[in-house]
Amino acid sequence: NRKLRFEQTIRHLLHRIARQSFKSSHKRKGLRIGSVAVLEGGNDAARLHAHLALACPPTIDHNQFRTVVLTAVRKCVSLGPQVKLKLITDVNGWARYISKEGPEAFSPICSQQAKY
Repeated sequence: NRKLRFEQTIRHLLHRIARQSFKSSHKRKGLRIGSVAVLEGGNDAARLHAHLALACPPTIDHNQFRTVVLTAVRKCVSLGPQVKLKLITDVNGWARYISKEGPEAFSPICSQQAKY
């Protein structure tokens, strides 16, 4: 199933981001990045994409975190070349935007609570 493979890739991406963000503490203390993920495009292979909200750890500044995320995305070749990173300035607008395909687009597999 294409959607399941895509979710596994996103989980791998989150693992890479956490490993880069927390270094050796990532594995030793089980630290992880907070995330919310919505997958859009369903089974249409040409349109399948993800919208992710990632929590920047308090120990890293936003510019550093941006670099970590972009590096991790580049190393996950199967994600493709198009990536847009934005700070969430309007939480209500973002929530409305990502929920346009309904609750079935939410990916609990790729959403996790932060642990710092």
